[in-house]
Order: sequence, then C-alpha cells, then structure tokens
Amino acid sequence: MGSLFTIPVLITYLESGAGVEAGGRSGLTAITSAILFLLALLITPIALMIPAGATAPILVYVGISMLSGLRNLEYDDLAEYLPAFICIAFTIFTFNIANGIALAYVVFLLIKLSTRRLNELTMAHYVLGILFLVYFYSIAGVK
Repeated sequence: MGSLFTIPVLITYLESGAGVEAGGRSGLTAITSAILFLLALLITPIALMIPAGATAPILVYVGISMLSGLRNLEYDDLAEYLPAFICIAFTIFTFNIANGIALAYVVFLLIKLSTRRLNELTMAHYVLGILFLVYFYSIAGVK
C-alpha cells in the first residue's frame, strides 16, 4: 500500500519497526498507525503554519534521544562502529535516512570483505550490497 501512494518503502518499514518495538505484534498496530496518519492529514494545514524554527528544538531532542542506542555498539569491532557513524553522518548531510543506511551497509560489507571475515556474510549480503551500489550509481546521474 505504501508504494501505491508513493511512500518510500524504508519509511513504511521504520514505522512498522517502531510499532513492533513498542509492543505491537499484530496487524492492528499498522492499521492504527495508518488511521492516525490519515487523521493527521486533517491538521496538516495548521501544522504547516508553524515555522521550522519552532519545531527545531524538539527535533534536536528526538535526535539526541535516538543516539542512546550507540552505547550498545561493540566499539572493539570496526565493522560495528564505523558503519553506524557513517549512517548518522550521511543521513545528516543528505537529509535522507535511506541514503545513510545504504552507504553504511556498503561500508559494512567492504569492511567484512577487506578483513576476510567472509564466513559472517551470506549471499543476501552480497546481493543487497550490489543493489545499493547500483542505487548510488543511478542517483549519481552518471550516463
């Protein structure tokens, strides 16, 4: 349904993941989220009247609270912390979380390959890495 309404797949996945993390395990969580998003369309004109400067502090707070997950990283392993840093940095610089995740995944794969830890990778890792590289090639505008 998300693709039908031109909603990026990653956003749909993140919203679903947030519902599961909050304890929702059934499809009712997704249906409730969809209904609430539809209701949010009714107040969109009012929300657009709020200047960006007024919402910036709360977005900074949300961003800082999301960083708490970094304490769970294994900082002894380069393949763990470097992709996480690249994901955060690239997301900030491109204003696109999908680009951050894609680049972090490619870096993760390259680190695993360069450190010869091939036994930790499956064929799906390689396929996804190649698809991300094709994605970056396609958005680069190279002809």
